[in-house]
Formats: sequence, structure tokens, C-alpha cells
Amino acid sequence: MARIRWLERNEIDGTKWDHCVETSSHSNVYALTGYMDLMAKQWSGLVQDDYVAVLPIPWNRKYGIPYVYTPRFIGALPLCGDPSSTLPLADFLAVIPRRFLSWDLDISADPIDQHIPYRHRLRNSHVLALHPTYEALFGRFRASYRNLVRQCGRKGYTARLCEDYPGIISRTAHKKEIPGMKQDDYHRFQELCTWLSGRKMLEVWETLSPGGQRCAGAIFAITNRKIYYLLAWNNDEGRRVGASHVLMDRVIAAHAASNLVMDFEGSELPEIAYFLEGFGSHIHPSLFVRYRILQSRKQ
Repeated sequence: MARIRWLERNEIDGTKWDHCVETSSHSNVYALTGYMDLMAKQWSGLVQDDYVAVLPIPWNRKYGIPYVYTPRFIGALPLCGDPSSTLPLADFLAVIPRRFLSWDLDISADPIDQHIPYRHRLRNSHVLALHPTYEALFGRFRASYRNLVRQCGRKGYTARLCEDYPGIISRTAHKKEIPGMKQDDYHRFQELCTWLSGRKMLEVWETLSPGGQRCAGAIFAITNRKIYYLLAWNNDEGRRVGASHVLMDRVIAAHAASNLVMDFEGSELPEIAYFLEGFGSHIHPSLFVRYRILQSRKQ
């Protein structure tokens, strides 16, 4: 009979865990041990049998009380494993120790309408399959985006790969563009970028003005299945002319006609969602599970 265990980080076999993640149809960079080690304050794992299926659980303490949370720069965490043998998500969540008095956990699981006895809702993310040719993908852009990209090209704005992720992170931190982001979050993210770069899993792009000055930048993680849109920055000029649109157009062009999927993650902020939808992305929902010990069950 299948069994799910709660394992502390020092009990997890990293080789078996990462093999399960990488071979799963729900493979996701966020669930790799190296990624979790760098971005989660602390984390443990739910493991079915001998790593048939795994689900990472990031957690932290506040006033000495442990709680489950989704760290910065981590999207919906996947339940990884062979769908034909993986137990239902509810069975995994039932194994989380009762010492965790609250959860705020974003989970990617199929089927998305899984019946779980905890309060939850759907949270939208955006994805774009890059299988078609660039011409076909460009044709799906919002008409105003196509015009903007062409206009920027005529004016001399260009986007290219670069290696200066520290510079883009520093600019983002200086502008305080992400509400609630702390210096420690940026420090962890820079360490993550170094880790990804060492594994050839990092792409950094910049948009240059006609005068050769950087006016936008973005950082992506890349695997053999997905490209993850992790961080974006632009200055006042970049915002005015649409430099991020130019950058995204070139990223899509570079990976068009491939087996990759662009994972924008999306946002519940209408203006961000509008920006992402303009590139032809479609919504892929995830489950946001919220649990409180005094109101644990779904009404």
C-alpha cells in the first residue's frame, strides 16, 4: 500500500528527489533541491514511497511559531510524479504536521479541480507554448504590441542576451519595484542566479536605447521544458517606449519553434495580467490553499 512520509530537509535524498522532479510530467524548476535550498528559509518534503512522487513544503517561523508559505521567486509548487501512481493531493496535504498552524501555499496539480478539504481558490498564471514559428507567435501578439515592437525597431531599440544579472537585480532593488521585497530576498535571488548560471539554466536579457544605454532587463530560468520569467526591470525611458515589449519579443523569437513553454507565472494585478496576455499567453490555473488551525476545513 502506498505511503506518504514527511521528511525534514536533512532526511531527503537529493539525487532521488531531483530525479523524480526532472522526469515528472509536472517537472518544475522551483521543486529542485538546489532551488529550494536557496530560496526557502526552510523546507521539508512530502515523499510517496521511494520517491515515486514528491511535493516540497517551504516553511518558516514567526515568534517561534512555524508556518507554511510560498517564498519569493517561487511560483506554484508542483506535485511531481507519475500521474498513474501518484496519490491524490489531499492525501499529501493530510500528512503536513499539525505544528504548522497556518499555510499559504500555491500548488500546481492536475486535475486542477481536485477535491481537497481545505479552504482554497484558483490562482491564475500565464503560459505560452513556443512550438509555433516566430511569425505565427508574433501574429498572436495584441495588435498594439506588434505596432509598438515595430516602432521601437525603427527607432533603434534592440534587445540582446547579456550576463549582468547583478546589475539588473541591483536596479530593481534600488527602485523598490516589488512591494514587500526585502534585501535578503534580493540577496537570495542573486545567489540563485549564480547557481542557475553555473548549470546553464539562466538567461539574462536587456533592451538598449538607440544610444546604447540599458533601459530594460529581465532574468529567466530555463530548463529543457520551460522558460520561467523571474524578474523584470525598466527605467522611465523603458516604460515610455515599451522596452519590455521589445525584450519579450526577442526572447520569444529566440526560442520559437521549440518544445519549450514560456511560464510567465502571471499576476493577480490587472495591469500585469494585461501585459502578459498581450503576447498571446493563456491562463493556466493553480490552487492557492489557505489553512488556519481554527478554521481548517472547507465550509
